Amino acid sequence: MQSVLKSAQIDPPPYVIVDLQFNGGGDYTTSYRGMRGLPGALPKGTPIYILTSNATFSAGITSVVFLKQAAAAGEKEIGVMMSMRAKWMTVLFQS
Repeated sequence: MQSVLKSAQIDPPPYVIVDLQFNGGGDYTTSYRGMRGLPGALPKGTPIYILTSNATFSAGITSVVFLKQAAAAGEKEIGVMMSMRAKWMTVLFQS
C-alpha cells in the first residue's frame, strides 16, 4: 500500500478503484493506514470507487468505513449491501 500511495502522489490517477468484493475479513489493522491515507495521497476531487459485495465482511467492512471517513464524501460505493452488520459497524466506527 505504501508503494501505491507514493505512486499516486508522483503520477496521480484520474480515479481509483478499491475492490473489496471478496474481502471476507481478517485483521483490520493491516488496512487501516492505507485506507485512511489514500484520499490524502490523491489530488482533491479524485473519484474513489469502492466495490463491495455480499462477500465483503468484517475487516472488509471496516476498510470501507475507514476509507469513507477519510474521503469525506469523495467516494462512491458500488455493489450490493455488504451484510446486515455493515450498517451496525458503520455506526460503531463513526462514533
